[in-house]
Amino acid sequence: MAFLSRKLTLTERKWSPIEKTVALVGWGIRKLRRYTTTAPIISVVLPEEAQLATVLDQGAHLRLRALMVDLAMYNTSWKVGVNKWQIGQNLIEVP
Repeated sequence: MAFLSRKLTLTERKWSPIEKTVALVGWGIRKLRRYTTTAPIISVVLPEEAQLATVLDQGAHLRLRALMVDLAMYNTSWKVGVNKWQIGQNLIEVP
């Protein structure tokens, strides 16, 4: 397991929480590309059902759609659940 961290830029701080989540998931997947490019599926665990509905909504606004297009090259599975590792709010699982 790898731990990554970064600060949000001034522009990203103005985004909605779901945009921040999707942007940081994309950043994490790209930073861990050594592991994620060969993963058969990447499970992204979100804490709330409402966030999952927003992410999967095809009519989402432009910024969120652009962030999701950035993740389209990866086989991502979005689900609601509890962080079983207890090391952060949102986690990316790579089996």
